[in-house]
Amino acid sequence: MSVRHTLVYLLLGSAVGLLLHREQERGTLAELDGRHRDVLMRGPWQSGPPLVPGRGAVVFAGLDDKDRADRVFEGWPLTPGDWQVLLQNLKGYEPRQVVVPMAMGVERAGAGLEAAALALPRMTGAVAVSAVAGGAVKGIPGELPVLRSEGAVGRIPECRRIEGVVVPVAVGTGEIDLGVKGERLAVSGPWCRVPLLARYGESVVPTVLLRAVLAWWDVPVENVRVVPGDAIWCGEKLRIPIDAAGFLELYLPFTEEPEVMNGDTFALPREQVEAALPAGDPQRRLLGSLGDRLVWFGMNDAASAVLRLPDGRQVSSGALTARAVAAMQSGRFLRPVGSRVQWGAEGLALLAGVWVLHRSWRWVLPCWLVAVVGWIGAGVWIYRERGEWQVCWAGLGMLTVAAVLAFLLPRRERVVAGEASVAEDEKVVGAVAGEGEAGGEESEASGAVGAGGGMERRRRRRRRENGERRAGERAGTRRR
Repeated sequence: MSVRHTLVYLLLGSAVGLLLHREQERGTLAELDGRHRDVLMRGPWQSGPPLVPGRGAVVFAGLDDKDRADRVFEGWPLTPGDWQVLLQNLKGYEPRQVVVPMAMGVERAGAGLEAAALALPRMTGAVAVSAVAGGAVKGIPGELPVLRSEGAVGRIPECRRIEGVVVPVAVGTGEIDLGVKGERLAVSGPWCRVPLLARYGESVVPTVLLRAVLAWWDVPVENVRVVPGDAIWCGEKLRIPIDAAGFLELYLPFTEEPEVMNGDTFALPREQVEAALPAGDPQRRLLGSLGDRLVWFGMNDAASAVLRLPDGRQVSSGALTARAVAAMQSGRFLRPVGSRVQWGAEGLALLAGVWVLHRSWRWVLPCWLVAVVGWIGAGVWIYRERGEWQVCWAGLGMLTVAAVLAFLLPRRERVVAGEASVAEDEKVVGAVAGEGEAGGEESEASGAVGAGGGMERRRRRRRRENGERRAGERAGTRRR
């Protein structure tokens, strides 16, 4: 291949790579991207606990106080009687797990509320937390476990007062909002920071989100190990990456949204709700699937929808926390590689395409396969070592362009037996020059065999003529 052909490939391959990048950002390749990530996370190259045991199974039951006029609720927060009604009716759907992430505001639970809470499997509630110390220091309630931690815990958000609960359920601290910027659930572009830990002095306790995930995976708190800046190790079942402050950083485009329903639905018994729904109503299907779902309650009115998703939609912190639970159920903690790593890797793929382009026809396909396997293997290595996802389509597109051009573009013809380089021409002509005109005729025939097409043919003709001229000069010198 000539230099001109190489330049043609570099321009065309770069254009194809940029086009695939644009389509990937537009979401045209979203389905292929999802399958690629699933293959990465389900492959045999996992170095730790399995990160993808399945898809998320969360239903967000949103509470909207604006449409409670037609319901049994009298106001917000809900009274113990309201929660008792909700939990009793929810029992009829037999959900796998129920989570109430806000403190119920119950100072003294009646027997009915306790019975309703205990009747639900894996019921998880929240305690009230505060950043301001007030009244007598009560310490950590006995229902709230202290996690085993390793390393510095000073950056984990601190709670100065934690109120206990009277409902006998597994508990965690409520949404961490200590009045300090950056120490709450927040969204920045495509990233979401979710608090998983809180600190009371030097003791580390779980948020209700983490406690719910531990209950989902049946992981005892004694088997949990916290390493700030690294991960929360949930026994042998799950590893949750966290930063030094105990936050999980989610890349939202890689996570799935939970299904949403109105939490007020559970103000009525199941028989009344199903009787009011048509046979093909999506809500009927959703309610019928609660047997293997986690039901997450949360506020979902207009006043609580203050967080903006990457696509511009406004959501509540409850809906976004439910999405984080789904991510931890499925282990979707992937993040994209940095732009420098991505562009550097694609630059190497472009150079690998040049290597494929310059192979002979019979070696193009094997070399292309080697380059593709190397490119895919590099993506697997990056995922295994760094937990990052590398877009592969641009690199594969450039390598494919190189293989196609290698077959389509004209190539230099190989020199066959009888063809010679300049040195070979001189040897042949010089060897026969002493035999007179017969040697000259043989040299001419030898040069004629190497005649080709285009520029190569002219180049060989010049070499032949130069050889003949030198042979004639040598022959004349010998005669004299």
